[in-house]
Amino acid sequence: MPLSRPQCIPAVIDYIWTNNPQSLLDIGVGFGGMGVLFRQTMDVRWGRVKPETWETTLDGIEIDEDYENKCLDVYSNVLIGDVRELIVKLNKRYDIIFFGDILEHLEKNDALDLVKVAKNISNTVLITTPQNFSGNEAEAERFDNPHEQHKCLLEDSDFPEAVIEKYGGQKLIIIQN
Repeated sequence: MPLSRPQCIPAVIDYIWTNNPQSLLDIGVGFGGMGVLFRQTMDVRWGRVKPETWETTLDGIEIDEDYENKCLDVYSNVLIGDVRELIVKLNKRYDIIFFGDILEHLEKNDALDLVKVAKNISNTVLITTPQNFSGNEAEAERFDNPHEQHKCLLEDSDFPEAVIEKYGGQKLIIIQN
């Protein structure tokens, strides 16, 4: 769905607040709700309310151009397309890369390969993902979007180097380089 499940949002925003990144890549921006929270945490809390005063980089990648809306104006840049192709073309380094309920939409090998790439171009990778597998056919149909189909379950054992926190049916995976 084009929004994050709510269970992990406070922990993600607290992490951003505490670590004060100067650059963040939001993968799977969806409707842009997390971007609004990121921008508030990264700039607005410092009194930088207007776009011309923002000092941080908030980039995003979204596969579905139909999700475009005014919320995306909080991003510095939003690229539309498949993250597996776009991330290698960015030629940028980020303090944090955030995968918000996105990796479960890929085949597991693709998801884990994508995390490896993210680790190479960031200081921290944050991942929110369901704790249990569901094929999610209803959401794929509701949004008339085949990219919403869940294809894999990311298990704790896939991330031995990570801190994993669990919130309801969600988990937050924190990988620091």
